[in-house]
Amino acid sequence: MGSSNTLDEAIMALVKKGIFDAPTLVQRLTKRDDWPAIVTQMAEELATTRAQDLIRAYRRDMEREAAKKSAVTVTESSGRTRQMKTGKIKASDIAKAPVFISKEIGFKAYADCTAADFRTRAAMYEKIAGKATSRAAWCYSVADVMEAQNAATFKALGTHEIPALPDDDTLDEVMEGAAA
Repeated sequence: MGSSNTLDEAIMALVKKGIFDAPTLVQRLTKRDDWPAIVTQMAEELATTRAQDLIRAYRRDMEREAAKKSAVTVTESSGRTRQMKTGKIKASDIAKAPVFISKEIGFKAYADCTAADFRTRAAMYEKIAGKATSRAAWCYSVADVMEAQNAATFKALGTHEIPALPDDDTLDEVMEGAAA
């Protein structure tokens, strides 16, 4: 194999050769001379991703607990009781929870967020919704073309024209923040 010096380059070299199965990619990577360096890079990336996942999970747990605290018990005419959300939570119940603002800012505790931080986060969610909606519409359009052409699979369309992909190159980038 070639001598790619980053994990992404090594993976992309295999993807460009038509290998799309992750376990097969990993098997090929382990046979490389620079595998120890790739493993170190993977461990760092995995640790970073795992840390971010745990931070997000902690925030979601705090938000859920705040929502539970805000619920009131209602007794129905049948005598049955149930929890009902009030629609409000106490800011202090989630103040210590970490929240992702942007790539430039990173995570902050809710307690330290400004109105501008919340607007930045709101804009991120609006972007995600718009990008996802555009991609969904494109998928529906391609499905319509496939059905009209009696194409059982996408490759059966061959050189038939389909709608252009939406300009959502930043969708993955935006989604990184969304998971936060």
